Amino acid sequence: MSIVKRAVPVILGICAAGWAIVFAFWFFILGLPETVYPEHTEYFYVEDYSGCLNEETEKYIFDEARRLEEATTAQVVVVTVPNTHQDDMEDYSIRLANDWGIGQEETDNGVLLLIRTDSDKESVRLEIGQGLEGAIPDGKAGRILDAQAVDAKEEHKWNKLAGNTFSAIAEEVYAEAGVPCPDSVVIKDDWGDDTDSADKTFADAPFPEEKKSDLSFSEKLSQSIEIACTYWFFGVIVVLVILFFFFLEGGWGGSGRSYSSGGHSGGYHGGGGSFGGGGATR
Repeated sequence: MSIVKRAVPVILGICAAGWAIVFAFWFFILGLPETVYPEHTEYFYVEDYSGCLNEETEKYIFDEARRLEEATTAQVVVVTVPNTHQDDMEDYSIRLANDWGIGQEETDNGVLLLIRTDSDKESVRLEIGQGLEGAIPDGKAGRILDAQAVDAKEEHKWNKLAGNTFSAIAEEVYAEAGVPCPDSVVIKDDWGDDTDSADKTFADAPFPEEKKSDLSFSEKLSQSIEIACTYWFFGVIVVLVILFFFFLEGGWGGSGRSYSSGGHSGGYHGGGGSFGGGGATR
């Protein structure tokens, strides 16, 4: 009986603290902006949401990406964005690649080259579909970016970055498919002048703004209370079970084993396969 008496305030205290944490968590989450992902246009293989590529580079990528798919079935897509809203580069690229369905469903052979151009967080990522991770493992993806993207990114030469990195990926995809790489796939220093934001090109597309929370303080408060109460009963059960085993064993015990969950996973809906975080960021 004395154990039960001692346990009651502990249970009540843990439940109260847990409810407060859940309430605070959702009150904070409900006020955050939400990332909005763009939809691709009819050009698909090259989407310039930052407006930083000239038409020569866009046409090169568009034409060679179509030729590459016809010869190998693989899809290589180049996307520039001014920012990634609330996401880091890897989360954003995985979501975008899966949403767009890059690659073929049967072979998961898609590649996304994502270029972020905002002034204080310029970065570039290669997202590799699971069917091509053998041909372009993380290490090779990193070496491609080191050779073709890093210097160009630091110099803000976005056309050189996009054109040469695309070409390096295309060479690897052709080699994996056992198809000769055409002479039209080139790596070069001169990709023409970088375009001004006022110069419209065919691959330019409007970039969606992040979704702002339009909830008032009272609405956030009400929804947070409702969500916290929904999870309260479940939380009480969990605490009771934990305390039961605690008192049964006379303290915390265990074998010392640890368990870890896997990384990202994703599945295409649409034409493509799946992206699971393979690739590299620079």
